[in-house]
Amino acid sequence: MNLLFLAGMAAVFYYRHSVYIFEGFDGQYALLRIQQYFQWHDSALKMSWYPLQGMGFMSEFEGISTLPALVFMSNLPLRAQMIAYFVICTLLLFLATYSLQCAFGITTRQSLCGAWVCVLCVFPLQFQPVPLGPTYAYLPFFSYLFALSIFVLTFFRLAGRGPGVGNWLTSLAFVGFTAVTIHASFSNFAFSAPLVLLGGLFILLASEDKREARWKIVLLLLTAIILAGTGLLTWMVGEVMQSARFSLTAEIMDIPPTLTRVSLLFHNARGPWIIIPLSIAGAFFMLRDTRRAIRFAGQFLLTYFVIMAVVAYCYLKPYDFRAQLRPLYYEFGILPFYALAAAYAVSRLWTAAARRWRRLDVPFPSRRALLLAGLIYLAISAIGTFFFRKDKFPPPGLDHTAITEHLVRETALPPGGAFRGRTAWLTAPEQPTITQALQDPDAAFLASRLSAGQLLAERDAGMLFTKLGIPTLEIYTSSLSLPFYLLFSRCASTAPWGYNHTYFSRLNTSLLAAAGVRFVMSASQFSAPGASLAAHEAAHENTPATYLYELASPNLGGYSPVEYALAPTINEALDLLTDKDFNFARRVVLHRPLPNGTALTPGKFVSLTVEPSGIRIQAHSQGTSLLLLPFEFRNSMRWIPDNTGLSQAQPLRANLAMTGLLFSGAVSGLLECAPSPASAGFSSLQTLLDMRDMDLKGLRRRDLSGADAYVR
Repeated sequence: MNLLFLAGMAAVFYYRHSVYIFEGFDGQYALLRIQQYFQWHDSALKMSWYPLQGMGFMSEFEGISTLPALVFMSNLPLRAQMIAYFVICTLLLFLATYSLQCAFGITTRQSLCGAWVCVLCVFPLQFQPVPLGPTYAYLPFFSYLFALSIFVLTFFRLAGRGPGVGNWLTSLAFVGFTAVTIHASFSNFAFSAPLVLLGGLFILLASEDKREARWKIVLLLLTAIILAGTGLLTWMVGEVMQSARFSLTAEIMDIPPTLTRVSLLFHNARGPWIIIPLSIAGAFFMLRDTRRAIRFAGQFLLTYFVIMAVVAYCYLKPYDFRAQLRPLYYEFGILPFYALAAAYAVSRLWTAAARRWRRLDVPFPSRRALLLAGLIYLAISAIGTFFFRKDKFPPPGLDHTAITEHLVRETALPPGGAFRGRTAWLTAPEQPTITQALQDPDAAFLASRLSAGQLLAERDAGMLFTKLGIPTLEIYTSSLSLPFYLLFSRCASTAPWGYNHTYFSRLNTSLLAAAGVRFVMSASQFSAPGASLAAHEAAHENTPATYLYELASPNLGGYSPVEYALAPTINEALDLLTDKDFNFARRVVLHRPLPNGTALTPGKFVSLTVEPSGIRIQAHSQGTSLLLLPFEFRNSMRWIPDNTGLSQAQPLRANLAMTGLLFSGAVSGLLECAPSPASAGFSSLQTLLDMRDMDLKGLRRRDLSGADAYVR
């Protein structure tokens, strides 16, 4: 009954507060991820490969991407799909928190109250602003992920405690929910992993007897074996270590530590200042509870609070945290526990007051009375929502202009479509600084970051182009690969890069063309060999003019160099690639010698189409040829010929980050770019090893003397 009432209530209030769901940049990013998943995900057992950003980059292993996202496969209007998504997330978190409380021996009525307090505190239901911040409204992936994490803790608590069949079922549920939690969104799992690991430790310590403890230990070992066997852990380690953010932290621009990135307490809102102190009080109250499991729950919460305080101190004071997650992100996972602990504190305070002053000892209303009151309240809200509110739901996405229409017509890339080039933004030559970012979080990203004649308030205009199916060289990812960063930050930029943003501030038309860039957008006119003006939008109001240039002879898969230079180190490769006379169509930089001193002959390129699983290529050669593909190289790439009678082809690293395809005779097949998690993990680790073999330690660092001290 509670779930049905919550579903109706959530549907009404999300309709009423629809301007708050999927709001802003983060909300649009969440919608984009869902869209890309259904368009470009090949298999639930493989990685996601997104060719619309960068030179095609590997995203996290998302599997089913999130169960609520399945509503986006329906024929409902977009607004209804978005509301249904949030209703499902709300129901799952309610059920998860209710189940966890019951597993710890809390009464049904108290568990229901705690679950209600939780969803009311973290979702944009009736209260605005949301008491514990709008995080779950911007990124509902978090609420789904943390609901799954709470289910993991619930079934771990129940494992080893029941009779035979029930015990096996709860154990199976624990293993299943652990796998699904990681399967759903592995990169976001880093936010909840500390919570799950610490909570699991205290649940293990709270075991009632040795039998329960042994059962839980065996279950943990079995789960670890399963996760290691699927390659998920390998992928996480590899993806982090091969990122530019991890390997070249000193070069990465980021906002200096601020209190707003430590906790919600510093976000100028009243809700956290009420709920968080109550939750701390609730944790102390739990220490005095007569139930052993509740006392361990209090110890767990207090320990987590202490750990968060230590992390916050390290973030604010002595250490460079640019390669790490901000403390605030770890707080996102504890939000439901804030609400539950606060509800427990209020319950204990009410009980204590009732015992002291008997006049407050008012009997709790019956279930029928509560249900009737709730239905009346829901009916009044529904009437007000549907008949008196005049708010219009803002259409998501980007309105078409002359430039976007031109780019869609010329370069839009649907799954299975031919690659027709990508677009790059030429940012302002002046370097964005941390000081700008502090004064205005978007200032550094608004510097000539134009999209269709509009100076966007979002941090990455390329994300909006991706919605229209326009491939862009820009990437929005926290795990920007080291080779991509080295190539373009040295050869096509003078500005420091953000940990998840790209800045192409140097017009290197030959490199951009080799990377498949067909169009370049700029806030000002420029003159460059082979660049011609394709479209123009005049300035209006506060929006400057936008110029769209088309580059001559971009690499759409047909570059077939006949000369190669061997560069065993990164510095040697960059020396060659930054030479203004380097001809990417004729020459290529390789990092390992070709077998037996192979001589290259021009290959005949036939076709290149892009599929969710990879790149389908047809070509032929009279000898041995190398195609320079405008896609980023990964060691996990695998050539799969269309039939056994055709020649084999070998993918290899070229020009630091690009893919070279070495072949002889006629080839037709698929260059697989969406591998299994295990293969992708080892590939990422191999990328780091490749860079280290190429003397990453001796890399010449960028001259960032014009940037802020925190960047230097």
